[in-house]
Amino acid sequence: MDRLLVPSPRPFSVSQALWTGLRILYGGYFIFAVILIAVKFGGQQPPVDQPKAQAFFDGLNASGFVNPLLSTFHVLGGLSLFLNRTAPLGVVLLAPAVAGIFFTHLLLTGDWPVGVVCAAIWLLLALRYRDAFTPLWSYRD
Repeated sequence: MDRLLVPSPRPFSVSQALWTGLRILYGGYFIFAVILIAVKFGGQQPPVDQPKAQAFFDGLNASGFVNPLLSTFHVLGGLSLFLNRTAPLGVVLLAPAVAGIFFTHLLLTGDWPVGVVCAAIWLLLALRYRDAFTPLWSYRD
């Protein structure tokens, strides 16, 4: 009878460890980016060499609300990725920021590999947790 009350330990899986590592590193990247921008650049977007990208960043900085909003979603999304239970929420919270990073690097800075890698990792995590999103499109009345 006591055996039924004790949960059996999960077997170790290398793929599970790799997914966990990727998820935590990706979440940590977004938290670290917010800390770096807050400490080094005073909460403003860092300067870039490309005039179109700099004009875009100047607009974000001048708005006064976009950078704190982005930082909030970066931190909440990054922290959510630290736990497997809240990882789907982290994927959802980071989706707009990742889209912005992808298109900014693809179209404005010319540093497209950064945007592609960021979006590719997000896509891998979204696919990994796709079962958590199925209730969104399988509603039944």
